Amino acid sequence: MKSLNHTNRIAAFAQDYPTHGRMRIDANAARNGQVMLPAPALNLAKPYFLSHFQQGNCSYVVSGTMRVISPEANPYLGILTQDTVSGQRAVYETEGDFYLPVHSSVVVGRYTSQANWVGKTAYLITIGDDWGITHDSTADGAIAVGTFKNGWDFRQNGIGWGSRFVHVTLQSSLRAGNHPVTVLPSVGECGCCFSECRVEAYPEVKAQHGLFIEFEINPFSANPLFEVSRVELNYTGQTETVIVDGTPITRPRTDLFTQGSGYFKVPFEETGTATITARVYVQKIDEAGCSCGTNGCCETFTFTVEVSDDSGFVCTPATPPAPTTNDWRILKVYADADVSAIDTTDKIKFGGISYDFTSPIGFDEPNDIEVAITEILTAQGVAFGAVTVTTEIGATDGDNTTLEVIITDVNAAVTIESLRASINGTTAAMLFEQV
Repeated sequence: MKSLNHTNRIAAFAQDYPTHGRMRIDANAARNGQVMLPAPALNLAKPYFLSHFQQGNCSYVVSGTMRVISPEANPYLGILTQDTVSGQRAVYETEGDFYLPVHSSVVVGRYTSQANWVGKTAYLITIGDDWGITHDSTADGAIAVGTFKNGWDFRQNGIGWGSRFVHVTLQSSLRAGNHPVTVLPSVGECGCCFSECRVEAYPEVKAQHGLFIEFEINPFSANPLFEVSRVELNYTGQTETVIVDGTPITRPRTDLFTQGSGYFKVPFEETGTATITARVYVQKIDEAGCSCGTNGCCETFTFTVEVSDDSGFVCTPATPPAPTTNDWRILKVYADADVSAIDTTDKIKFGGISYDFTSPIGFDEPNDIEVAITEILTAQGVAFGAVTVTTEIGATDGDNTTLEVIITDVNAAVTIESLRASINGTTAAMLFEQV
């Protein structure tokens, strides 16, 4: 099918909606993983918000939307490459570098993520209408989809929808460790009309000088048909009464405001913990603004800061200190295997050097494997937390065999590389990944 090239969506705003071209980081990179499948029903296009549109008598799924491929067994992620009529066959990319939306449940700050996520496994939360990426492997409905190349940031590569995105290298091979998921139809009502008003903000302290603190509220209208029109800040705790849709309400007083930028320099009067309230207004582009009532065009955000009388100047670092420890994991799932298919392990490699166990250990003895790894790490002076080995051997042909090895709190200067094992009669190295 010929691509619409996004010219038949909302006029003048077409390129601000999900597009494969802006989410794919290098348009000229080799395309090694592609799967052709029918474009899904509209209520199964994810994230649901802004995921589809009507053109003539046809309903299109927007390029850049996500799909879980093979959800019933070892699921993995595909990205739709072009606008496609629902039900018609389309190409999904399953490998490569993409900017993917961050899930709303992620509370890790921007700078912290940039320091701690690089090289670790990225997970996609597949629960609800609006899917997104997380670092949390225990999140409900999370499947491993790739590796973080950086922490999250705001609207990279000219993306004009949503707010937070993160660079992920998709790796369909990670499907081996994923459990089946159930993709449920969306229940939202505004994914097709491009009229829903969504307001987001991610406050950050940028600098402090004595009792003066500089804030960036980082306000966003997730829908590009709307724009941030005004940001109000309360830092004194005093209230005011205003009329909203004919009804008087009491709210935090507007101490400071800006026309959309969200930058404030606040002169506090005393030290201690201060509560800040920010109201972010958005309005439809080229239309009059709206009140902070029930129409969803205004959201209130509350956060706290620590005010000190230190006369020194403190800035939020662009690159925070690197972590001092890392966790390492191997997770393998072998289908249709029994105890004889996965035999023994006898060697661990870290810091570029391989270390032999005293003797080979069968995978049906996980405690012995834990002891062997612990003894070698300790003997080489490696600081770490704990070693945990879990094996679940398939009882009969047709049952999966699962192997998981976790080494926690390893000195960040040491890279745990691999565990040598005999698998299906062949000696191979199972690689650790940083988690």
